[in-house]
Amino acid sequence: LALGAIAAHRAGWLGAGVEVAMVDTGQYKHPFFAAHRYDVKPTVRMVPGTNGRKDPIGHGTGESANIFAVAPHATLRPYRASNENGALVGALSGFLAAKAARPHVLSCSWGGDGDYPPAGPPDPADQAFALEIIDAIEEGIVVVFSAGNGQFAIEPQVPGVLAAGGVYMGRDHELRASSYASGYPSPWFVGRSVPDCSGLVGLLPRAQYLMLPVPPGCELDVEEAQAQDGEPGDGTGGADGWALFSGTSAAAPQLAGAAALILGAKPGLRPAQVIEALVRTAVDVRSGRCHPRFNFQAALGHDSATGAGLVSAAAAVRYALATF
Repeated sequence: LALGAIAAHRAGWLGAGVEVAMVDTGQYKHPFFAAHRYDVKPTVRMVPGTNGRKDPIGHGTGESANIFAVAPHATLRPYRASNENGALVGALSGFLAAKAARPHVLSCSWGGDGDYPPAGPPDPADQAFALEIIDAIEEGIVVVFSAGNGQFAIEPQVPGVLAAGGVYMGRDHELRASSYASGYPSPWFVGRSVPDCSGLVGLLPRAQYLMLPVPPGCELDVEEAQAQDGEPGDGTGGADGWALFSGTSAAAPQLAGAAALILGAKPGLRPAQVIEALVRTAVDVRSGRCHPRFNFQAALGHDSATGAGLVSAAAAVRYALATF
């Protein structure tokens, strides 16, 4: 509702025929996905010896639900890039494998973290990966990266990437920049700013905001159920398969879902056109600040706290149909 997706669904824009690849910690076969008849393809494993049916952290499983909240008829192609402990040791190989499969959208809720402001140009490894990202975009894939939760990384800064920031909607529907989400002008790419636009993200200290399905007893299930940082637990049990969390890890698949709605309604659009539709129709956010590490204020128009503002999915589809 907050992302303007229900209006899109009522108009018949559901993301059918659009494949969204997601490189993350794994994809557990949670009953939530089956109950809604979501189209989840078998997981592609990137780390030898791992189980494609498991997600030790719960991050990939939970955040993937954000895709279907916006685009319920899209197809999810999950890539498990984690080892047995849940560490994303295969993230880069996962990205390359997903790129080679040519999905319509490629959603990544991860990235590095370096000094801000940086002392110099990106290191050679980051530059090489940036070229792989650019290649994916040039092949026509809408590449989505999370802006980060206080992190500074090259991935969302790459020109042509759809960088996902955070907006918080309160109980009375007021909007403000998420204090949990990164936002900054790029020091490496002239004219580039992170994020482009935003999804729904909670606030510091824990961004406990969206109730998401996870493998029962996984790391997120246990951690979010416990009191931390002066805040209570999420109100669920530590082994019940549900956890309250968000971050820009949630915003990226939300934007990926919005991109899927656009491509389902108007196939063949270039990534830049999809991003234009999302940016031009986003709801402007004028209050709040992004993560204190960057501390940019949301303001009238495009800003470094929320980009163009909160995505409005139905408006973006209408823009694409009328413009391209």
